[in-house]
Amino acid sequence: MLLRLIAIMVPALLLATPALADRQEAEPALRAGMSALKQGNPQAALPYLAAAIKADPDWADAHAARGEAYIRVNKSKPALTELERALQLGIKPELVNHLIAQVWLLSGDPQRALTEAGASRVAPAYAADGGRVRARAMTMLGDFAGAGRELDAAAAISPDNAEVWADIARFRLDAGNIAGAQQAGARAAALHPQNPTTLLLMAGLVRDQYGPRAALAWAERAVQVDPGSLEGLRLLAGIQGDTGQSLAMLATARKMLALDPLSADAFYVLAVLAARAGDTDLAQRLYFRTSGRLDSLPAVRQFAGALSLQSGNYQQAATYLSALVEQQPGNAEARRLLAMAYLKIGDPQSVVETLLPLARASGADSYSLALIGRAYEALDDRTSAAVYLDRAASPVRGDPAPFGMSFDLAIRTRGAAVSDAYVAVPRISQMIANGQADQALPQALSLRDANTGVPAAHVLLGDVLMAMGKTVDAIAAYQQASNISFSEPIMLRLVNAYLRAGQTADAENLLDIYLNQNPRSIPALLLASERFVARARWDPAEQILTRLRARLGDGNGTVLDNLGWVWFNKGNSKKALEAAGAAVALSPTNPAYTGNYGWLLFKTGKDKKGAARLLKKAVALSPQHAGFRYQLAQVLIDAGQGQAAKPHLAIAAASAAFVDQAKAAELLAAL
Repeated sequence: MLLRLIAIMVPALLLATPALADRQEAEPALRAGMSALKQGNPQAALPYLAAAIKADPDWADAHAARGEAYIRVNKSKPALTELERALQLGIKPELVNHLIAQVWLLSGDPQRALTEAGASRVAPAYAADGGRVRARAMTMLGDFAGAGRELDAAAAISPDNAEVWADIARFRLDAGNIAGAQQAGARAAALHPQNPTTLLLMAGLVRDQYGPRAALAWAERAVQVDPGSLEGLRLLAGIQGDTGQSLAMLATARKMLALDPLSADAFYVLAVLAARAGDTDLAQRLYFRTSGRLDSLPAVRQFAGALSLQSGNYQQAATYLSALVEQQPGNAEARRLLAMAYLKIGDPQSVVETLLPLARASGADSYSLALIGRAYEALDDRTSAAVYLDRAASPVRGDPAPFGMSFDLAIRTRGAAVSDAYVAVPRISQMIANGQADQALPQALSLRDANTGVPAAHVLLGDVLMAMGKTVDAIAAYQQASNISFSEPIMLRLVNAYLRAGQTADAENLLDIYLNQNPRSIPALLLASERFVARARWDPAEQILTRLRARLGDGNGTVLDNLGWVWFNKGNSKKALEAAGAAVALSPTNPAYTGNYGWLLFKTGKDKKGAARLLKKAVALSPQHAGFRYQLAQVLIDAGQGQAAKPHLAIAAASAAFVDQAKAAELLAAL
């Protein structure tokens, strides 16, 4: 940027300027400031540049360099003051117009920035920098095709400019082209391996591609290079939190407060730590200190909504979470939290509207299905309630909602090749829901072919193939997506596809890899606990579930229900019945919880009459569930009611999905 020209001009200016003593005193400070800027450390540059200006207040180049440093720390007003002073002192406008344009970008005026950075107003030496500014302005104005052209031109002008490639990476990332962003980011890092901004960019890209543990070294290096960067410390704290490093996260928050005692980011990090420690009151007080400055960020909205929900402020929770769902329609966890808030408020219609995009999916999670079932009951729609409660009783573990429901691809893709994505994604998603996956396949293939670097496109194709029963082909599509972005939704799909294909070892290996990178992922931990239960490995299942209970409290019925089964198999009947009973109390119309509790009451001999009552309720809630039928039949036979057991055994024996068909048939024959 301006630094290149200043480096050439300084010696000549020293010889040509009358105030030689002042200039000689200022020159070392200016050089030191420029060096810090070149290394990407504007915070370190500012004191040097202030010293240069103090020594020689009339040196235009020092003011211009200080203006650039202020831009890089996002301080637009002092930046503009310094750049205007440089102009007053005689610096040519074409040497600083690209910087002034950046000030207007920071001030939220992209149109003025675009005018200021016009090609004819920027010196040839800064043509690439001017193109970068115009690209950012065009992006803010919604001209994504124009922004892409500007960045391509900037790369052609200055192919070894790390900042150009970093901007290209951000542009591609924002457009959903994660593979392309990774390529551009890697090139930027290779060109300038010590630039903290580039290091932070790579930390984010690596986290998306591999996971937070892999990204940790990048974030730590960025903070080492620029310890005064709040942006770097914020990202580092987030990665430390994702990897379960609470003490390190606390230390990072303290560094942020040392730099800025009013840092909203620091108070947010501390609030998250307090919430994880179970101190809701402290978490609320710390979050209040953010003064709403972060409320537009999705992660903050979700945290605030969950915190409000936990503290019983359901209306406030609904306010936060409804804004988040509007901002991120594909955020399944936000939808579940919002639905619970609406249920607590007493608005079942809003519960239904919130959860339908999840509940209509073939692999919807049992919690969402149970919630929407309860909402339909409150609306006195017994037919719909029965449908969803029946599905909740027999969930497909770890099977997420189709990606198409999230509309992420439609929202994020902006290239001309996918101009119809806004229409195509919801249309394909609806076709999957309507059982028309075979008709959706050509459209999904076309969308994928036009967006090979977008993981969402591969996932959507995988969802179509799964709906068609082409599991092996779906695995290939999901693997392509996971190679670009190893995210939680992609991992869950791939694990589920492996399990359906009978590739259990591949599924469990993938889950282990994901948990190594993301040790706090609740869906992954639940899935891991279920895999341990399936193999009768009760000790590791218990460890995971007890830790989840400590994190989530007694508000997660699935954790409680699974704990009941684990403790029963470990011989602790008392704890088993307490956990299973708590799950039923939490969700009394969930047939899975009701049936499990009834079966445990029977097997422990604690209350056989109560067992019969609960299993009858489970059968009524989920008439097609062969397991409940079989268990109820055994309870009835034990009570000497063999004739009453016969219909239930017949249904169990006829069920192709029931593993104890032979036993059911044998019992039926004996009766």
